[in-house]
Amino acid sequence: MLRRLGICALIALAAMGCEKAKKALGMEEKCTRVHELGDVPNTDIEPLARIVQLQARPVKATWARGQVGGPAEDANLAGEGDWEVVALLEFSDGDTNKLTDSGNGEVVELEMPYAPWLAKALGIAAPAGFKPGECKDVSMKVSGLGYDATPFVQYFLKPVAFVKVPESPYFVLWLSTRPPPREEGRSP
Repeated sequence: MLRRLGICALIALAAMGCEKAKKALGMEEKCTRVHELGDVPNTDIEPLARIVQLQARPVKATWARGQVGGPAEDANLAGEGDWEVVALLEFSDGDTNKLTDSGNGEVVELEMPYAPWLAKALGIAAPAGFKPGECKDVSMKVSGLGYDATPFVQYFLKPVAFVKVPESPYFVLWLSTRPPPREEGRSP
């Protein structure tokens, strides 16, 4: 009887496929992506306002908070406690003007973690070879006028980027306790 159950279990696991069988047996490999932004964003402004020092009340906000890993240099928190927040913000015309009237915006091309909800809202295609659920970091590029993100910083966060997306009402805000290393000659 016991042997028969063992054979049945093997047949059932084989029918599941290799990845599902590994998961069922607890043998799956741990995914070690640097960015772990949630796939389902939040649209509630109140929790965002507790995390980020909003410079104006957005008309609409879509955002996600997630874990971030990678090299410890420039990290504000030690170990696995590092996190980031990425937000797509829409402000009233008056607030948009206040945020951009400084005239200090510079043209930037920001390489940031791929978030399907953000890419969809901005009309950015998924990166070539992207498979949902795949265990690797995937990035996307967002271009626009970059402004200082420091006024949005609260708690242990550091500014990464605050970008006005051209031909749209949107700003992309990215803050992190462990900002990505900057490449020479390039700033987000």
